[in-house]
Amino acid sequence: MEDGQQTKDENSGESSFEQSSPSSDAASLYTVSDADRDRIQEVMATVYAKLNWVAPRTEEAYIYALNEPQWLEKVPCWCGCARLGHISNRECFITDEGELDPHGAGCKVCVDIALVTRDLLAEGLSIGEIRKLIDEQYSGWGVPSTPTPYYDS
Repeated sequence: MEDGQQTKDENSGESSFEQSSPSSDAASLYTVSDADRDRIQEVMATVYAKLNWVAPRTEEAYIYALNEPQWLEKVPCWCGCARLGHISNRECFITDEGELDPHGAGCKVCVDIALVTRDLLAEGLSIGEIRKLIDEQYSGWGVPSTPTPYYDS
């Protein structure tokens, strides 16, 4: 099954999403409560209903954002969400009020930035090094980044 595909439980008739196995060893370090997993599934279903698609590895990114929002606050997003008022990649997944933002579920750039941040932190890179790599990767796309303050470490 491809990432982000919606499935329907034949017994209950309820829809859910199946994502591929975690993409890295770092993914296995993070878990969420059943209630948070249900919240993630609800956001994914909402986005899927509107777009008929969700970004691959979305669930993985939301789980990371719920566990480590402080790191995603230190990296910019380059998808254009600054126009939505986002300040960092964290806001693509979690609002200032602690609610899940559906924006990240429909945006591969947001998901990729979150998971690259997670994986590079697990490899021992500093947040400053990660920021530099993300900026280098996306700055040529012609879309402004979020106005995330710069952190060296």
